[in-house]
Amino acid sequence: MTILEKDELSRFLMDFAGTFLQDKPALAANYCVVPNIIIGEQNKRVLNSKKELENFFMGFSEVLAMQGITSFLPIINQILRLSDSLYFTNIRWRLMDCHNEVIITWAASYTLQKTEDGQLMIIVTVVDDDHQQLKTMLPTELRL
Repeated sequence: MTILEKDELSRFLMDFAGTFLQDKPALAANYCVVPNIIIGEQNKRVLNSKKELENFFMGFSEVLAMQGITSFLPIINQILRLSDSLYFTNIRWRLMDCHNEVIITWAASYTLQKTEDGQLMIIVTVVDDDHQQLKTMLPTELRL
């Protein structure tokens, strides 16, 4: 991936995260294809509609607000070009409070597709709760 593509991916991830911070988590669904797959340590979810994605993201956003999360920082560890339109990336999310103190971190891998009009879209998300922080933060119905 070129530097331009890395910058594009970084902007995409910040925009995606921004939907949660702007209290518009339903907009996060616009960054994903349907069906969408979210895989975690315990659960695998196939979300078959925008409405299912919106509901999932709204629940996640409510938890973030309760935890005092006010900013996100994606740190890109790896980017692989799989084809002209498919990419794989591994990142570490850092979620911070209003004092920019890190509250929680976790690793995530995304398979993304670039659409014909040049938009990146998330196809598959794999969440690695390597520090077991999400597990304690998320209610049972949202655990991955």
